Amino acid sequence: MNVPLCDTDFLHLHGFSIRYVQILGTHPVITMEGFDNSGGINLACASRGWHPEPQVMWLDREGVTLTAEDTEMDRETEGFSVKSIITVYDSDFNRFYCRLQQKHHMRETDIIISAIQKRLEEQ
Repeated sequence: MNVPLCDTDFLHLHGFSIRYVQILGTHPVITMEGFDNSGGINLACASRGWHPEPQVMWLDREGVTLTAEDTEMDRETEGFSVKSIITVYDSDFNRFYCRLQQKHHMRETDIIISAIQKRLEEQ
């Protein structure tokens, strides 16, 4: 059984202690969803089991934030699941990162698309 990493903070307010728990979700997974009409590659990043909702960011290899086309956040019994989609194009920067972040935690994964693109061209 995989036990998620969690953080507990306490907020003291008017004599009451409120416990606030952050649960780190699964390691994100990037998959290739297909191609768009203009030659871009559609990538999806997915993860589950977060509490509270994580912030989702796509970055290029230089650390520049990229704009996701769609990000879905669903509340499930075991926390929030997230799926974020972006379309990327062939350039000198063919490494892309998906980062999910909370106040004290972060998970990140990357993909290099140039190898995928070369394999597709050979077929």
